[in-house]
Amino acid sequence: MTMMDRVSFDDVLGTNYAPSNNERCSIKALVESMEEELSSLNQVLLPLLAKRDKLNDRILAHKTLLTPARRLLPELVSEIFTHTIPSESSQFYWGSNSGSHLLFPRPRISAAPLKLGRICRHWRQIALSSPSLWSAVDIPTNWGVEGLREWIRRAGSVTLSFNVNVHETNLDALNLLASYQKRWKDVMLYFDSSSDGRQFFQKYLDLLSRNYENLQTLDIQCTPPGWRETPIQPDIELTLGADSAPILCSLILNARKFKIIIPNTMPYLCLREINVGSDPIPTADLLAFLRHSPAVEDVNACVLYTPNSIDDIITLGNLKHLRISEIYDPAGQRLFPLEKLDLPALERLSLDVPFADDWTTPFTHTRGHQIRSLVYRSRPPLKALRIRGYGITTADIIYCTPFLRNLSCLDIEHVGISDNWDGVIQLLTAPSDGSLSGCMCPQLKEIRFGRGSHAAAPDLVIKMILSRNSVGNNKLSRVTVLSCLESDVLAHPKIKDCAENGLKFKGADDWQFGTRTE
Repeated sequence: MTMMDRVSFDDVLGTNYAPSNNERCSIKALVESMEEELSSLNQVLLPLLAKRDKLNDRILAHKTLLTPARRLLPELVSEIFTHTIPSESSQFYWGSNSGSHLLFPRPRISAAPLKLGRICRHWRQIALSSPSLWSAVDIPTNWGVEGLREWIRRAGSVTLSFNVNVHETNLDALNLLASYQKRWKDVMLYFDSSSDGRQFFQKYLDLLSRNYENLQTLDIQCTPPGWRETPIQPDIELTLGADSAPILCSLILNARKFKIIIPNTMPYLCLREINVGSDPIPTADLLAFLRHSPAVEDVNACVLYTPNSIDDIITLGNLKHLRISEIYDPAGQRLFPLEKLDLPALERLSLDVPFADDWTTPFTHTRGHQIRSLVYRSRPPLKALRIRGYGITTADIIYCTPFLRNLSCLDIEHVGISDNWDGVIQLLTAPSDGSLSGCMCPQLKEIRFGRGSHAAAPDLVIKMILSRNSVGNNKLSRVTVLSCLESDVLAHPKIKDCAENGLKFKGADDWQFGTRTE
Protein backbone atom coordinates (compact mmCIF):
# COMPACT_ATOMS: atom_id res chain seq x y z
CA MET A 1 0.00 0.00 0.00
CA THR A 2 1.46 3.29 -1.05
CA MET A 3 1.42 6.50 0.90
CA MET A 4 -1.45 7.70 -1.27
CA ASP A 5 -3.70 4.72 -0.57
CA ARG A 6 -6.55 5.25 1.92
CA VAL A 7 -7.34 3.16 4.95
CA SER A 8 -10.78 4.75 5.54
CA PHE A 9 -13.20 6.04 2.97
CA ASP A 10 -15.78 7.62 5.31
CA ASP A 11 -14.89 11.15 4.24
CA VAL A 12 -15.53 10.44 0.53
CA LEU A 13 -18.75 8.46 0.82
CA GLY A 14 -21.52 10.14 -1.16
CA THR A 15 -19.05 12.07 -3.31
CA ASN A 16 -17.72 11.64 -6.85
CA TYR A 17 -14.36 10.31 -5.57
CA ALA A 18 -12.80 7.65 -7.89
CA PRO A 19 -10.69 5.09 -5.91
CA SER A 20 -7.40 3.72 -7.28
CA ASN A 21 -6.90 0.04 -8.13
CA ASN A 22 -5.36 -0.68 -4.74
CA GLU A 23 -8.15 1.25 -3.01
CA ARG A 24 -10.75 -0.75 -4.92
CA CYS A 25 -9.27 -3.94 -3.49
CA SER A 26 -9.39 -2.42 -0.02
CA ILE A 27 -13.03 -1.40 -0.48
CA LYS A 28 -13.99 -4.93 -1.59
CA ALA A 29 -12.33 -6.35 1.50
CA LEU A 30 -14.18 -3.87 3.72
CA VAL A 31 -17.53 -4.71 2.09
CA GLU A 32 -16.99 -8.46 2.60
CA SER A 33 -16.13 -7.82 6.25
CA MET A 34 -19.25 -5.71 6.80
CA GLU A 35 -21.48 -8.29 5.03
CA GLU A 36 -20.19 -10.99 7.32
CA GLU A 37 -20.96 -8.80 10.32
CA LEU A 38 -24.51 -8.08 8.92
CA SER A 39 -25.12 -11.77 8.40
CA SER A 40 -24.17 -12.44 12.00
CA LEU A 41 -26.53 -9.72 13.22
CA ASN A 42 -29.40 -11.09 11.06
CA GLN A 43 -28.94 -14.48 12.65
CA VAL A 44 -29.45 -12.80 15.99
CA LEU A 45 -32.29 -10.42 14.88
CA LEU A 46 -34.50 -12.69 12.77
CA PRO A 47 -35.72 -14.80 15.70
CA LEU A 48 -36.35 -11.60 17.66
CA LEU A 49 -38.30 -10.06 14.75
CA ALA A 50 -40.41 -13.21 14.39
CA LYS A 51 -41.06 -13.13 18.13
CA ARG A 52 -41.98 -9.43 17.86
CA ASP A 53 -44.51 -10.07 15.05
CA LYS A 54 -46.04 -12.98 16.90
CA LEU A 55 -46.34 -10.93 20.07
CA ASN A 56 -47.91 -8.02 18.14
CA ASP A 57 -50.49 -10.40 16.64
CA ARG A 58 -51.35 -11.71 20.10
CA ILE A 59 -51.70 -8.16 21.41
CA LEU A 60 -54.12 -7.26 18.60
CA ALA A 61 -56.09 -10.48 19.14
CA HIS A 62 -56.44 -9.76 22.85
CA LYS A 63 -57.44 -6.13 22.16
CA THR A 64 -60.16 -7.45 19.85
CA LEU A 65 -61.66 -9.26 22.82
CA LEU A 66 -62.06 -5.85 24.51
CA THR A 67 -64.01 -4.15 21.65
CA PRO A 68 -67.46 -2.80 22.70
CA ALA A 69 -69.17 -4.85 19.97
CA ARG A 70 -68.15 -8.04 21.84
CA ARG A 71 -70.28 -6.97 24.78
CA LEU A 72 -73.45 -6.54 22.68
CA LEU A 73 -76.05 -9.20 23.24
CA PRO A 74 -77.03 -11.09 20.08
CA GLU A 75 -80.59 -9.78 20.53
CA LEU A 76 -79.30 -6.21 20.45
CA VAL A 77 -77.16 -6.87 17.38
CA SER A 78 -80.22 -8.35 15.69
CA GLU A 79 -82.24 -5.24 16.55
CA ILE A 80 -79.50 -3.01 15.12
CA PHE A 81 -79.51 -5.09 11.96
CA THR A 82 -83.23 -4.46 11.47
CA HIS A 83 -82.54 -0.72 11.13
CA THR A 84 -80.34 -1.34 8.09
CA ILE A 85 -83.32 -2.63 6.11
CA PRO A 86 -85.31 -0.09 4.01
CA SER A 87 -88.94 -0.15 4.99
CA GLU A 88 -90.97 2.95 4.24
CA SER A 89 -90.56 6.39 2.79
CA SER A 90 -93.07 8.41 4.76
CA GLN A 91 -94.07 11.32 2.58
CA PHE A 92 -97.52 12.75 2.26
CA TYR A 93 -98.69 13.36 -1.28
CA TRP A 94 -99.01 17.10 -0.64
CA GLY A 95 -98.92 18.85 -3.96
CA SER A 96 -98.21 15.81 -6.11
CA ASN A 97 -99.04 12.16 -6.33
CA SER A 98 -96.25 10.39 -4.50
CA GLY A 99 -97.27 6.94 -5.68
CA SER A 100 -95.86 4.02 -3.79
CA HIS A 101 -94.12 4.64 -0.51
CA LEU A 102 -93.01 1.13 0.43
CA LEU A 103 -89.36 0.14 0.11
CA PHE A 104 -88.14 -3.45 0.29
CA PRO A 105 -84.58 -4.86 0.36
CA ARG A 106 -83.26 -6.39 -2.84
CA PRO A 107 -81.35 -9.71 -2.82
CA ARG A 108 -77.92 -8.21 -3.47
CA ILE A 109 -74.68 -9.15 -1.72
CA SER A 110 -73.78 -5.45 -1.61
CA ALA A 111 -76.87 -4.52 0.42
CA ALA A 112 -78.54 -5.60 3.65
CA PRO A 113 -79.47 -8.18 4.72
CA LEU A 114 -77.07 -10.27 2.61
CA LYS A 115 -74.22 -7.85 3.27
CA LEU A 116 -74.56 -8.39 7.03
CA GLY A 117 -73.46 -12.00 6.64
CA ARG A 118 -70.11 -10.95 5.15
CA ILE A 119 -68.79 -9.13 8.23
CA CYS A 120 -67.85 -12.07 10.46
CA ARG A 121 -69.00 -15.59 11.19
CA HIS A 122 -70.72 -14.62 14.45
CA TRP A 123 -72.70 -11.77 12.88
CA ARG A 124 -73.59 -13.96 9.92
CA GLN A 125 -75.15 -16.46 12.32
CA ILE A 126 -77.08 -13.65 14.01
CA ALA A 127 -78.33 -12.34 10.64
CA LEU A 128 -79.43 -15.80 9.52
CA SER A 129 -81.29 -16.35 12.80
CA SER A 130 -83.16 -13.00 12.66
CA PRO A 131 -86.44 -13.65 10.79
CA SER A 132 -87.36 -9.96 10.63
CA LEU A 133 -84.40 -9.31 8.30
CA TRP A 134 -85.92 -11.67 5.74
CA SER A 135 -89.58 -10.73 6.14
CA ALA A 136 -89.52 -8.33 3.16
CA VAL A 137 -88.04 -8.55 -0.32
CA ASP A 138 -88.10 -6.74 -3.64
CA ILE A 139 -88.43 -9.71 -5.97
CA PRO A 140 -86.45 -9.28 -9.21
CA THR A 141 -87.98 -10.47 -12.46
CA ASN A 142 -86.87 -14.01 -13.31
CA TRP A 143 -85.35 -14.54 -9.88
CA GLY A 144 -84.91 -18.25 -9.28
CA VAL A 145 -87.68 -19.71 -7.18
CA GLU A 146 -85.10 -21.54 -5.03
CA GLY A 147 -83.63 -18.21 -3.99
CA LEU A 148 -87.07 -16.91 -3.01
CA ARG A 149 -87.86 -20.14 -1.16
CA GLU A 150 -84.64 -19.85 0.88
CA TRP A 151 -85.40 -16.19 1.63
CA ILE A 152 -88.87 -17.12 2.92
CA ARG A 153 -87.42 -20.03 4.92
CA ARG A 154 -85.12 -17.63 6.75
CA ALA A 155 -88.17 -15.47 7.58
CA GLY A 156 -89.49 -18.28 9.75
CA SER A 157 -93.13 -17.74 10.64
CA VAL A 158 -93.26 -13.92 10.52
CA THR A 159 -95.47 -12.01 8.09
CA LEU A 160 -94.18 -11.41 4.56
CA SER A 161 -93.91 -8.13 2.65
CA PHE A 162 -92.86 -7.96 -0.98
CA ASN A 163 -93.31 -6.43 -4.39
CA VAL A 164 -93.50 -8.59 -7.47
CA ASN A 165 -94.26 -8.29 -11.15
CA VAL A 166 -97.31 -10.44 -11.86
CA HIS A 167 -96.18 -11.88 -15.16
CA GLU A 168 -95.91 -15.30 -16.74
CA THR A 169 -92.11 -15.17 -16.42
CA ASN A 170 -92.57 -15.14 -12.63
CA LEU A 171 -95.11 -17.96 -12.51
CA ASP A 172 -93.10 -20.21 -10.14
CA ALA A 173 -92.45 -17.34 -7.74
CA LEU A 174 -96.11 -16.27 -7.88
CA ASN A 175 -97.31 -19.77 -7.06
CA LEU A 176 -94.89 -19.93 -4.14
CA LEU A 177 -96.14 -16.58 -2.82
CA ALA A 178 -99.74 -17.73 -3.17
CA SER A 179 -99.00 -20.68 -0.88
CA TYR A 180 -98.04 -18.17 1.86
CA GLN A 181 -101.02 -15.86 1.29
CA LYS A 182 -102.15 -15.92 4.92
CA ARG A 183 -98.84 -14.33 5.90
CA TRP A 184 -98.96 -11.41 3.42
CA LYS A 185 -98.51 -8.05 5.17
CA ASP A 186 -97.41 -5.18 2.86
CA VAL A 187 -97.79 -6.18 -0.77
CA MET A 188 -97.10 -4.35 -4.03
CA LEU A 189 -98.34 -6.03 -7.21
CA TYR A 190 -97.25 -4.80 -10.63
CA PHE A 191 -98.84 -5.92 -13.86
CA ASP A 192 -98.57 -5.03 -17.52
CA SER A 193 -101.27 -2.85 -19.07
CA SER A 194 -101.47 -5.00 -22.21
CA SER A 195 -104.48 -7.21 -22.75
CA ASP A 196 -102.49 -10.38 -22.04
CA GLY A 197 -100.96 -8.81 -18.93
CA ARG A 198 -104.37 -7.83 -17.57
CA GLN A 199 -105.84 -11.25 -18.25
CA PHE A 200 -102.95 -12.96 -16.50
CA PHE A 201 -103.31 -10.63 -13.51
CA GLN A 202 -107.03 -11.40 -13.20
CA LYS A 203 -106.29 -15.14 -13.37
CA TYR A 204 -103.76 -14.76 -10.58
CA LEU A 205 -106.25 -12.87 -8.41
CA ASP A 206 -108.82 -15.61 -9.04
CA LEU A 207 -106.22 -18.20 -7.97
CA LEU A 208 -105.89 -16.57 -4.54
CA SER A 209 -108.25 -17.29 -1.68
CA ARG A 210 -110.25 -14.51 -0.03
CA ASN A 211 -108.19 -14.88 3.12
CA TYR A 212 -105.92 -11.87 3.65
CA GLU A 213 -105.93 -12.03 7.43
CA ASN A 214 -102.54 -10.30 7.90
CA LEU A 215 -102.68 -7.91 4.94
CA GLN A 216 -102.08 -4.29 6.02
CA THR A 217 -101.04 -2.55 2.78
CA LEU A 218 -102.13 -3.36 -0.75
CA ASP A 219 -100.49 -1.38 -3.55
CA ILE A 220 -101.52 -2.25 -7.11
CA GLN A 221 -99.59 -0.65 -9.95
CA CYS A 222 -100.16 -0.91 -13.70
CA THR A 223 -97.11 -0.35 -15.92
CA PRO A 224 -97.45 1.86 -17.82
CA PRO A 225 -100.44 3.38 -15.98
CA GLY A 226 -101.92 5.09 -19.06
CA TRP A 227 -103.45 8.54 -19.39
CA ARG A 228 -106.12 9.97 -17.16
CA GLU A 229 -109.33 9.93 -19.08
CA THR A 230 -112.94 8.96 -18.66
CA PRO A 231 -112.77 5.39 -17.27
CA ILE A 232 -114.29 2.56 -19.20
CA GLN A 233 -115.79 -0.63 -17.78
CA PRO A 234 -113.20 -2.26 -15.48
CA ASP A 235 -111.88 -5.61 -16.67
CA ILE A 236 -110.14 -6.47 -13.37
CA GLU A 237 -111.98 -6.71 -10.08
CA LEU A 238 -110.95 -7.59 -6.53
CA THR A 239 -113.32 -8.02 -3.60
CA LEU A 240 -112.08 -6.89 -0.21
CA GLY A 241 -114.11 -6.82 2.97
CA ALA A 242 -113.60 -6.85 6.71
CA ASP A 243 -114.11 -10.60 6.70
CA SER A 244 -111.34 -11.20 4.12
CA ALA A 245 -108.93 -8.38 5.04
CA PRO A 246 -109.72 -7.47 8.66
CA ILE A 247 -106.60 -5.34 9.29
CA LEU A 248 -106.12 -3.77 5.85
CA CYS A 249 -105.25 -0.12 6.56
CA SER A 250 -103.65 1.21 3.35
CA LEU A 251 -105.04 0.84 -0.17
CA ILE A 252 -103.12 2.33 -3.10
CA LEU A 253 -104.40 1.97 -6.66
CA ASN A 254 -102.50 3.20 -9.69
CA ALA A 255 -104.02 0.93 -12.28
CA ARG A 256 -106.55 1.78 -14.95
CA LYS A 257 -109.71 -0.26 -15.42
CA PHE A 258 -109.27 -1.81 -11.98
CA LYS A 259 -112.05 -1.89 -9.42
CA ILE A 260 -112.07 -2.78 -5.75
CA ILE A 261 -115.43 -4.16 -4.62
CA ILE A 262 -116.29 -3.57 -0.96
CA PRO A 263 -119.30 -5.51 0.37
CA ASN A 264 -122.00 -3.28 1.82
CA THR A 265 -122.05 -5.18 5.09
CA MET A 266 -120.66 -4.61 8.56
CA PRO A 267 -118.11 -4.69 10.01
CA TYR A 268 -116.48 -2.08 7.80
CA LEU A 269 -112.87 -1.96 6.65
CA CYS A 270 -110.41 -0.17 8.92
CA LEU A 271 -108.62 1.67 6.11
CA ARG A 272 -106.35 4.51 7.23
CA GLU A 273 -105.12 5.51 3.76
CA ILE A 274 -106.84 5.54 0.38
CA ASN A 275 -104.81 6.60 -2.65
CA VAL A 276 -106.43 6.35 -6.08
CA GLY A 277 -104.06 8.35 -8.21
CA SER A 278 -104.01 7.19 -11.82
CA ASP A 279 -107.50 6.24 -12.94
CA PRO A 280 -110.41 8.63 -12.24
CA ILE A 281 -112.78 7.11 -9.74
CA PRO A 282 -116.45 8.12 -9.94
CA THR A 283 -117.36 10.37 -7.04
CA ALA A 284 -120.10 8.00 -5.93
CA ASP A 285 -117.57 5.13 -5.74
CA LEU A 286 -115.16 7.28 -3.74
CA LEU A 287 -117.89 8.21 -1.29
CA ALA A 288 -118.80 4.53 -0.98
CA PHE A 289 -115.15 3.83 -0.17
CA LEU A 290 -115.22 6.50 2.50
CA ARG A 291 -118.53 5.36 3.92
CA HIS A 292 -117.03 1.90 4.48
CA SER A 293 -113.80 3.33 5.90
CA PRO A 294 -114.90 5.50 8.85
CA ALA A 295 -111.39 5.49 10.39
CA VAL A 296 -109.58 6.78 7.27
CA GLU A 297 -106.94 9.46 7.87
CA ASP A 298 -105.36 10.14 4.42
CA VAL A 299 -107.21 10.29 1.11
CA ASN A 300 -105.77 11.06 -2.31
CA ALA A 301 -108.09 10.57 -5.26
CA CYS A 302 -108.55 11.57 -8.87
CA VAL A 303 -112.32 11.89 -9.22
CA LEU A 304 -114.82 12.00 -12.04
CA TYR A 305 -118.12 13.66 -11.25
CA THR A 306 -121.21 11.53 -11.27
CA PRO A 307 -124.92 12.28 -10.81
CA ASN A 308 -125.90 12.90 -7.22
CA SER A 309 -127.10 9.58 -5.78
CA ILE A 310 -126.18 10.12 -2.10
CA ASP A 311 -128.49 12.00 0.23
CA ASP A 312 -126.83 11.90 3.64
CA ILE A 313 -123.62 13.46 4.94
CA ILE A 314 -120.66 11.17 5.65
CA THR A 315 -118.78 12.06 8.83
CA LEU A 316 -115.12 11.05 8.94
CA GLY A 317 -113.83 12.00 12.35
CA ASN A 318 -110.21 10.91 11.73
CA LEU A 319 -109.58 12.27 8.22
CA LYS A 320 -106.64 14.69 8.39
CA HIS A 321 -105.27 14.85 4.84
CA LEU A 322 -107.46 15.13 1.75
CA ARG A 323 -106.32 15.69 -1.81
CA ILE A 324 -108.80 15.70 -4.68
CA SER A 325 -107.81 15.92 -8.35
CA GLU A 326 -110.75 16.58 -10.62
CA ILE A 327 -111.48 15.45 -14.15
CA TYR A 328 -113.59 18.10 -15.84
CA ASP A 329 -116.87 17.01 -17.36
CA PRO A 330 -119.23 19.88 -18.20
CA ALA A 331 -122.32 17.80 -18.90
CA GLY A 332 -125.19 17.42 -16.47
CA GLN A 333 -125.69 17.91 -12.72
CA ARG A 334 -122.65 16.53 -10.93
CA LEU A 335 -121.74 15.43 -7.45
CA PHE A 336 -118.78 17.16 -5.82
CA PRO A 337 -117.22 15.10 -2.98
CA LEU A 338 -116.91 17.93 -0.45
CA GLU A 339 -120.63 18.60 -0.38
CA LYS A 340 -121.25 15.18 1.19
CA LEU A 341 -118.46 15.16 3.76
CA ASP A 342 -118.16 16.30 7.36
CA LEU A 343 -114.47 16.43 8.28
CA PRO A 344 -114.01 17.84 11.80
CA ALA A 345 -110.33 16.74 12.05
CA LEU A 346 -109.15 17.87 8.60
CA GLU A 347 -105.68 19.50 8.68
CA ARG A 348 -104.65 19.57 5.00
CA LEU A 349 -106.93 20.15 2.03
CA SER A 350 -105.62 20.16 -1.54
CA LEU A 351 -107.75 20.55 -4.65
CA ASP A 352 -106.57 20.29 -8.26
CA VAL A 353 -109.35 21.90 -10.26
CA PRO A 354 -109.42 21.65 -14.07
CA PHE A 355 -109.84 24.74 -16.19
CA ALA A 356 -113.38 25.33 -17.42
CA ASP A 357 -113.84 27.20 -20.67
CA ASP A 358 -117.16 28.66 -19.56
CA TRP A 359 -116.98 30.40 -16.19
CA THR A 360 -120.66 31.25 -16.32
CA THR A 361 -121.83 27.65 -15.83
CA PRO A 362 -123.12 26.81 -12.35
CA PHE A 363 -120.75 23.83 -12.24
CA THR A 364 -117.63 25.99 -12.21
CA HIS A 365 -118.93 28.09 -9.30
CA THR A 366 -120.14 25.23 -7.10
CA ARG A 367 -116.61 24.27 -6.04
CA GLY A 368 -116.12 27.44 -4.06
CA HIS A 369 -119.56 27.11 -2.50
CA GLN A 370 -118.82 23.52 -1.50
CA ILE A 371 -115.53 24.54 0.12
CA ARG A 372 -117.43 27.18 2.04
CA SER A 373 -120.04 24.62 3.03
CA LEU A 374 -117.39 22.14 4.21
CA VAL A 375 -115.57 24.76 6.29
CA TYR A 376 -118.78 26.03 7.86
CA ARG A 377 -120.16 22.54 8.50
CA SER A 378 -117.00 20.92 9.84
CA ARG A 379 -115.07 23.86 11.36
CA PRO A 380 -111.90 21.84 10.68
CA PRO A 381 -108.51 22.70 12.25
CA LEU A 382 -107.06 23.29 8.78
CA LYS A 383 -103.32 23.97 8.76
CA ALA A 384 -102.84 24.02 4.97
CA LEU A 385 -105.23 24.89 2.15
CA ARG A 386 -104.02 24.47 -1.40
CA ILE A 387 -106.12 25.00 -4.56
CA ARG A 388 -104.65 24.54 -8.03
CA GLY A 389 -106.53 25.45 -11.20
CA TYR A 390 -109.81 27.32 -11.28
CA GLY A 391 -113.13 27.35 -9.55
CA ILE A 392 -112.93 29.57 -6.45
CA THR A 393 -113.59 33.28 -6.01
CA THR A 394 -112.12 35.78 -3.59
CA ALA A 395 -115.55 35.90 -1.94
CA ASP A 396 -115.20 32.19 -1.13
CA ILE A 397 -111.74 32.78 0.37
CA ILE A 398 -112.94 35.76 2.41
CA TYR A 399 -115.89 33.74 3.70
CA CYS A 400 -113.68 30.85 4.86
CA THR A 401 -110.83 32.73 6.55
CA PRO A 402 -112.65 33.57 9.82
CA PHE A 403 -113.06 29.84 10.45
CA LEU A 404 -109.40 28.97 9.79
CA ARG A 405 -107.68 30.00 13.00
CA ASN A 406 -105.04 27.24 12.69
CA LEU A 407 -104.11 27.89 9.05
CA SER A 408 -100.34 28.12 8.53
CA CYS A 409 -100.19 27.72 4.72
CA LEU A 410 -102.55 29.29 2.18
CA ASP A 411 -101.82 28.46 -1.47
CA ILE A 412 -104.32 29.60 -4.11
CA GLU A 413 -103.29 29.53 -7.77
CA HIS A 414 -106.17 31.41 -9.44
CA VAL A 415 -109.32 33.31 -8.60
CA GLY A 416 -112.25 34.32 -10.76
CA ILE A 417 -111.73 36.32 -13.93
CA SER A 418 -113.43 39.41 -12.47
CA ASP A 419 -111.61 39.08 -9.11
CA ASN A 420 -108.37 40.47 -7.77
CA TRP A 421 -106.32 39.65 -4.68
CA ASP A 422 -106.68 43.03 -2.96
CA GLY A 423 -109.68 42.07 -0.84
CA VAL A 424 -108.01 38.91 0.45
CA ILE A 425 -104.75 40.75 1.12
CA GLN A 426 -106.58 43.42 3.12
CA LEU A 427 -108.43 40.76 5.09
CA LEU A 428 -105.12 39.10 6.06
CA THR A 429 -103.60 42.40 7.18
CA ALA A 430 -103.22 42.58 10.95
CA PRO A 431 -104.92 45.36 12.93
CA SER A 432 -103.05 48.62 13.37
CA ASP A 433 -102.64 48.00 17.12
CA GLY A 434 -99.79 45.56 16.28
CA SER A 435 -101.53 42.51 17.71
CA LEU A 436 -102.14 39.28 15.81
CA SER A 437 -104.84 38.18 18.24
CA GLY A 438 -107.51 39.97 16.27
CA CYS A 439 -106.04 39.04 12.90
CA MET A 440 -107.50 36.55 10.48
CA CYS A 441 -105.50 33.28 10.38
CA PRO A 442 -103.05 34.33 13.12
CA GLN A 443 -100.91 31.19 12.63
CA LEU A 444 -100.25 31.93 8.95
CA LYS A 445 -96.59 31.45 7.94
CA GLU A 446 -96.74 30.85 4.17
CA ILE A 447 -98.87 32.63 1.56
CA ARG A 448 -98.93 31.92 -2.15
CA PHE A 449 -101.27 33.79 -4.48
CA GLY A 450 -100.97 33.07 -8.19
CA ARG A 451 -101.56 35.30 -11.14
CA GLY A 452 -104.79 37.17 -11.60
CA SER A 453 -106.53 39.16 -14.29
CA HIS A 454 -105.95 42.30 -12.22
CA ALA A 455 -102.72 43.36 -10.59
CA ALA A 456 -102.45 43.33 -6.81
CA ALA A 457 -101.56 46.68 -5.25
CA PRO A 458 -97.93 46.54 -4.00
CA ASP A 459 -98.67 48.92 -1.10
CA LEU A 460 -101.36 46.52 0.17
CA VAL A 461 -98.93 43.59 -0.04
CA ILE A 462 -96.29 45.59 1.83
CA LYS A 463 -98.77 46.62 4.51
CA MET A 464 -99.91 43.02 5.00
CA ILE A 465 -96.34 41.74 5.41
CA LEU A 466 -95.27 44.50 7.80
CA SER A 467 -98.42 44.24 9.91
CA ARG A 468 -97.94 40.49 10.45
CA ASN A 469 -94.17 40.66 10.96
CA SER A 470 -94.12 43.51 13.44
CA VAL A 471 -94.79 41.54 16.63
CA GLY A 472 -95.04 38.03 17.96
CA ASN A 473 -93.48 34.76 16.91
CA ASN A 474 -95.95 33.95 14.16
CA LYS A 475 -94.21 35.92 11.46
CA LEU A 476 -94.53 35.26 7.76
CA SER A 477 -91.68 33.15 6.43
CA ARG A 478 -92.61 32.93 2.75
CA VAL A 479 -94.89 35.16 0.65
CA THR A 480 -95.60 34.78 -3.06
CA VAL A 481 -97.88 37.19 -4.91
CA LEU A 482 -97.45 36.66 -8.64
CA SER A 483 -99.88 39.42 -9.61
CA CYS A 484 -97.62 42.26 -8.48
CA LEU A 485 -94.08 43.24 -9.36
CA GLU A 486 -91.42 41.77 -7.11
CA SER A 487 -89.27 44.88 -7.44
CA ASP A 488 -92.10 47.13 -6.19
CA VAL A 489 -92.31 45.20 -2.94
CA LEU A 490 -88.64 44.50 -2.30
CA ALA A 491 -87.75 48.16 -2.86
CA HIS A 492 -89.44 49.09 0.43
CA PRO A 493 -86.74 49.52 3.12
CA LYS A 494 -88.73 47.75 5.84
CA ILE A 495 -89.37 44.79 3.53
CA LYS A 496 -85.62 44.64 3.00
CA ASP A 497 -85.24 44.37 6.78
CA CYS A 498 -87.77 41.51 6.82
CA ALA A 499 -85.86 39.77 4.04
CA GLU A 500 -82.64 40.05 6.03
CA ASN A 501 -84.46 38.42 8.96
CA GLY A 502 -85.57 35.39 6.92
CA LEU A 503 -88.62 36.44 4.89
CA LYS A 504 -88.66 35.03 1.36
CA PHE A 505 -90.75 37.07 -1.06
CA LYS A 506 -91.57 36.15 -4.65
CA GLY A 507 -93.48 38.30 -7.11
CA ALA A 508 -93.65 38.75 -10.86
CA ASP A 509 -90.51 39.74 -12.73
CA ASP A 510 -90.70 42.79 -14.95
CA TRP A 511 -90.45 40.73 -18.13
CA GLN A 512 -93.19 38.36 -16.92
CA PHE A 513 -95.57 41.00 -15.69
CA GLY A 514 -96.28 42.78 -18.96
CA THR A 515 -98.72 45.68 -18.89
CA ARG A 516 -100.36 46.06 -15.52
CA THR A 517 -104.14 46.15 -15.40
CA GLU A 518 -105.26 48.85 -13.02
